[in-house]
Amino acid sequence: MVSGLDIFFRKVKVRYAHGAWIFRRKLIEKFEFFSGRVPIGDDLEGWYKSLLYDKVALIPNIIFAHRIHFDNAVVKVDAKKLVDDLILYDLVVDDAIKLG
Repeated sequence: MVSGLDIFFRKVKVRYAHGAWIFRRKLIEKFEFFSGRVPIGDDLEGWYKSLLYDKVALIPNIIFAHRIHFDNAVVKVDAKKLVDDLILYDLVVDDAIKLG
């Protein structure tokens, strides 16, 4: 178990693997997990925000494989959507400021 803030501020390094997350419902109910304003990285919105609120359990084993191919939505996304997706960081910063 490590502090989510230690991951957020990169004191503890983790590889991002969205398919390997498990969240307590109680945690997700504390904040707006998905705002609906992030066009592509909405999963990252919830992940980053969750780091502000609680501890994280890290499993040292590989438990998830993500296959990327040329039909994936992320590979096909246009530049405008990528730029629009930057709102993700504003939303996370807003939550961090609210928490002090």
